Amino acid sequence: MHKFWKSISNDIEICKNTYGIERFLEWNSIHMTMFTGTQSFVYEELEELEKDGWHNRILETTFLPEHLLLPKFEFTSGNTVHNAYHLYQFIKHCDLFKDIYDIYEVGAGYGNLARIILSKLGIPGQYHILDLPQVCEISKYYLGYHKLDNRVKWHTKIETTKVDLLIGTWSISEMPYDERNEIFDKVDAERYLIGFSSSFEDIIHNYDYFQELMYHKKNVEWQLIENERLNKVFYPTKVYYLFGKKI
Repeated sequence: MHKFWKSISNDIEICKNTYGIERFLEWNSIHMTMFTGTQSFVYEELEELEKDGWHNRILETTFLPEHLLLPKFEFTSGNTVHNAYHLYQFIKHCDLFKDIYDIYEVGAGYGNLARIILSKLGIPGQYHILDLPQVCEISKYYLGYHKLDNRVKWHTKIETTKVDLLIGTWSISEMPYDERNEIFDKVDAERYLIGFSSSFEDIIHNYDYFQELMYHKKNVEWQLIENERLNKVFYPTKVYYLFGKKI
């Protein structure tokens, strides 16, 4: 575990014991790491989604208090738009989301992407979540509220498994290299949806790491896509999608 996430997990534990897990959306540690708010790029993503037919049913969100909804688009939140945009980009570039049953998500946060996939896209199989114990508690609570917890298996340790899709939107690139390697060794995936930044805290060689991953996994057809929109927001850090499908 990276020291940044050790600090976040400790803060989550304190907040849970002090305020109760049902108030997790009020915690700074959640907003800082797991919630995209009302940044300008969210509205640009929403416009792109709507132009391409990602109608309100996909983006509709519940549970959130009014002040966390997207101004002028109160049926959704910035976080739901941003999560849906990852799926949209994956489908757009890989031209598929069919034949996906079992999914393994690394670092699912409070479970919003899992909610979208299970309740809006109708994926029929098992959804695995690998996360820190403190964060797993939150996603269990959130997905339980949406009556989706019976579709999810939670993990706090990396186990050998075979799935149709491995998801890691920035989470994998925020882990120590040995933990990343263990994931790619043990989780046998047919497809990959990965988002990463060129650097995170003291980790400065993420681009090189994923280039090495693509080189060594020659049985996967990879697409590395630079996210120009987010590059402007997080300059000088560069932001990428990495999509893959077994050949």
